[in-house]
Amino acid sequence: MIKQRRILILFIVIGLLFLGAGVTIFLFQQNFTSPANNILNSQLNEIDIETNEIEINKIDGMKLYRNEEWGFEFKYPNQMIIQEKSFRGYYSKFNLYIRDKVDKGLEQAFLVNIVLPEFAERSFSGLDKKTNEIVVDGVPGVEYEYELNERREKVAIFPFGDFRLILGIHYEEYEDLYKQILSTFKFLK
Repeated sequence: MIKQRRILILFIVIGLLFLGAGVTIFLFQQNFTSPANNILNSQLNEIDIETNEIEINKIDGMKLYRNEEWGFEFKYPNQMIIQEKSFRGYYSKFNLYIRDKVDKGLEQAFLVNIVLPEFAERSFSGLDKKTNEIVVDGVPGVEYEYELNERREKVAIFPFGDFRLILGIHYEEYEDLYKQILSTFKFLK
């Protein structure tokens, strides 16, 4: 009887260990997918942006997005809209997408993502990529160009306090938008 109880306890302990390992592996895979796949598989939640965050400049046809909490601003074309907090995840502390007002499904033109440092380091480490140094508003960073799912993507990563700031495009037809936003991007803190 005691031997049977010990065997039962042993099986329960082994079962719990396997269950814990399975949950750990699942959570690890959810958090470390490539940034593009993580973003494309995310559910988008469009929100209203407070009027004090957007300023329309009639002269250059651009809007100004300013985020006082995180300390940055940039200009973007009037015909585009912003979606904040487009996806959720442990590593992403703040994110937004810029996209055309015309509904294009999940196709997003530009990404701003504030992440934990380990996410930025791990997400791009296994990619076959071209690396460049880049400076935006006096802040040095690194720019990666790579192909993923048969399309060319580009991201710039900057130190951002205890975090990393990722600015990027997932479709090469937005290359001009990428350059335009980076040229107007300002770090406020």
